[in-house]
Amino acid sequence: TQYLAQFISSFAVGLYLCWELTVVLLAAFPLIGLAGAFMINAITSAVNNAAENYASAGGIATESLNAIRTVTSLNSQKSIITKYRKYLLHAMHIGIKKGFNVGFGNGAVFGAAFCTYALGFWYGGKLVSDDIDRGCNPKTEYCLSGGTILAVFFSVIMGSIALGQIVPPMTSFFTAKASVKPMKKIIDREPEIDGFSTSGIMKKGQRSKGKIEFKNVNFSYPTRPNIK
Repeated sequence: TQYLAQFISSFAVGLYLCWELTVVLLAAFPLIGLAGAFMINAITSAVNNAAENYASAGGIATESLNAIRTVTSLNSQKSIITKYRKYLLHAMHIGIKKGFNVGFGNGAVFGAAFCTYALGFWYGGKLVSDDIDRGCNPKTEYCLSGGTILAVFFSVIMGSIALGQIVPPMTSFFTAKASVKPMKKIIDREPEIDGFSTSGIMKKGQRSKGKIEFKNVNFSYPTRPNIK
């Protein structure tokens, strides 16, 4: 809220002092917005993909530790470690790509900002020069001066800085949103079989006895196919 208020008030001052220069500087803002959007999308995508790989790796570790006797009896430690490392390496590559994209996004944001500064100083100087050439009289009309141009320029800079300061909190917001998405999906999931459903045919006064019988069932270890 603070940065948004700073952004609006700064540009209001800039428009009041010299709307021509402020509008010209505003024309360069889509470049900054595109760079910021690229960085946010890169972070969101990386968080989603990394979370999936970490969840898969954690599931393998938990399942293996809970069934450590079975894992040891089957001599499957190496294959499980290989699967675990595969997910972690994939997550590591996603993190490296994320760092590259975030760095590229930051560079693009600052590059666009510096180009905006160059455009502002050039056009502001041109406006002052035009007023001097036409013989503008400060006593009878509003004339642009170097001080006014600097006031407009730094007002726009403060608004730009405020706009840039909005990005980190928004990045954290989108990161949290990406992290909570799979949790919300599980919470809101409707099971295919509803154990609390009362629909269907039910015989009154009869309950299941809970007697289960297995017939013709064989079990063998993958590493010992000859033993059943």
